[in-house]
Amino acid sequence: MPRYNDTFVDRFLEPWNRHDVDGALALMTDDCVWEVTRGREPHGTLYTGQTAVRSAIVEAFKALKSIACRSRTRA
Repeated sequence: MPRYNDTFVDRFLEPWNRHDVDGALALMTDDCVWEVTRGREPHGTLYTGQTAVRSAIVEAFKALKSIACRSRTRA
């Protein structure tokens, strides 16, 4: 079974689409990594650890107030 199957993706998208940072982070490990294809670095920005990822998600939700995602298998 894949590490992140459709059920996990759906569980993650629930808090993400509510802009519930704590809910999304509750599904991540302490050493989580979030890679964003934009930023100051040539190949995007890499956030490591819950503190850095939390900050990045908060800023993303501020900048993209209507951001929402859906699973391709559930589209």
